[in-house]
Amino acid sequence: MSWSWRNLIRLRPYFRIHFCSKVGNGANTFMWYDDWHSLGALSYVLSPREIASAGFRISDKVKDVISDISWFWPAEWLLIIPQLNDYQLPKLDPLVADKVLWRERNGQKVEFDIQHVWKDLSNYDQKVPWVHIVWFKQCIPRLSFILWLAIQERLTTQDRMRFWDKNKNLKCSLCNIQPDSHSHLFFECNYSSLVWKVVKDKVGIKSNSHGWKELIEELQVLFKGKSIQIFIMKIAFAAAVYFIWRERNCRLFRKGKTDEMKIALNIFEEIRLKLIGLKGEFLGFDNDVKTKWGVPVGKKNHDFFNDQRN
Repeated sequence: MSWSWRNLIRLRPYFRIHFCSKVGNGANTFMWYDDWHSLGALSYVLSPREIASAGFRISDKVKDVISDISWFWPAEWLLIIPQLNDYQLPKLDPLVADKVLWRERNGQKVEFDIQHVWKDLSNYDQKVPWVHIVWFKQCIPRLSFILWLAIQERLTTQDRMRFWDKNKNLKCSLCNIQPDSHSHLFFECNYSSLVWKVVKDKVGIKSNSHGWKELIEELQVLFKGKSIQIFIMKIAFAAAVYFIWRERNCRLFRKGKTDEMKIALNIFEEIRLKLIGLKGEFLGFDNDVKTKWGVPVGKKNHDFFNDQRN
């Protein structure tokens, strides 16, 4: 078996406890291996040898064991497991099929549904107040992912690398003055602060915060709304974090350098391309905004792409 299939099989014990059966006609529910009894799957309390010794078959279905609206447990089973007699006999209905149910983590049984199962198995924490800054309609995933890590301070900046090598002198590759931390890199560094200032002036972000955490708190309020201007500011902020982080890595590992204005122009081009391919309408996405960002005016976006191909 393949590695993937073997690992899927290993998940069976985890998921098995969530599946149970509601007996209808008893034709599709295994007597010993399906979870339809209050004790759970009877194979957990009865061995195959005990089942066979009592005259039953391993492959029996519920309808095969219930006869004349009754059943009779072997006396030796009742001595070992007296709870077997406590369960009320299910009434078989030949017109109703057996149904597979999903047992939630709180014990409630519901009809099996993929969406419901996913929600039940997933762990949902309380929404963070900055979620709308990072994840929003028509965001750019690669930008949002880096921003998501940055806000949580999970990027591998050199202040975190000190734990691995305390004797190494690690300085910011952008300014070469002090170690790059999240607060330094966004946007206390001379290099990144200039990029951020140019971007802010272009897109109209009015922020006076001097620290990374303070900036995030300020943008939580500033970035509320569904207008095209708010959308552009969100893309600009995510792009600024992304391109500064990429430039930092490029200088560390590739020994290449890009000046501040070129980084700013890359950010503006990212915004322009996103606006050209924008699906749906945002409040205020008029010809003035399109002209400012170099978006074709007077034709639909898909017509523009067709013209470019031709």
